[in-house]
Amino acid sequence: MKLSICTDVFGRIPFTEMLDKVVAYGLDAVELTAGGWGGCNFIPSAEALINDDTKCAAFLAEIEKRGLKISALNCSGNPLIDTEMGRTHSKTMRDTIVLAGKMGVDTVVTMSGLPAGAPGDKTPNWFVSTISWPEYNGFNYMAEGVKYQWKVAAEWWKETCKIAKENGVKRIAIEEFPGALVHNVRTFRKLCEVVGEDADVLGLNLDPSHLMIQGAEPIAAARALGDKIFYVHGKDARPEQYNVDIDGLLENLPVECSRERTWNYVAVGCGRDLK
Repeated sequence: MKLSICTDVFGRIPFTEMLDKVVAYGLDAVELTAGGWGGCNFIPSAEALINDDTKCAAFLAEIEKRGLKISALNCSGNPLIDTEMGRTHSKTMRDTIVLAGKMGVDTVVTMSGLPAGAPGDKTPNWFVSTISWPEYNGFNYMAEGVKYQWKVAAEWWKETCKIAKENGVKRIAIEEFPGALVHNVRTFRKLCEVVGEDADVLGLNLDPSHLMIQGAEPIAAARALGDKIFYVHGKDARPEQYNVDIDGLLENLPVECSRERTWNYVAVGCGRDLK
């Protein structure tokens, strides 16, 4: 196993200083954000590096001369919503894939995105309630919303998987993020199903914390996924049982309300032990 670090945690220090810190920590690689919601502190513009061979070569040389590698480029965002943000994320996510191919990086970490609940809507809608009801005059808005969302996802991801293959990117590792269309094993498999023949480039970025706070068991999920685990984020979460007993696991309070929340992200080992 090789250990990498997502470089956004270093803030906006100089690029070479960040790399020296990574070496000092004894790590093997860096995961660099280049699009989506990422800080993009060290790759402010994937497009700029794509279009400047000299700049791109110099960037890679700084990494290589320290004995480091790029484990992945990260472009987690929401490309499936028809807003300015969604269109920006769509472009930067696809630019990141092209840049990964140019750099010889075979893994891109991202999220599936989340569409609105119906054509014309502008707000992402995460349907996680039982959709067998309510129905009115033969119309079930939740069931129809879910159907529409997978149609949107299929169109965008089919094209994106083709872009990955054209650029030599072998693995798109999707983080199963709560609030995204792909948020667990079942929804990941659904994405592969709707994408079809080009879905072989799709795998999961297994983030244990996201599964824990949905009540899933990361080890069981890993066993079910097998060789579809393309990447892993070392993260932890802790259900706050004194609140879970009252309100369950579903949570939308801001993260700073840690005392009131039913779960919190925590340092690795503070939610789960060495297991």
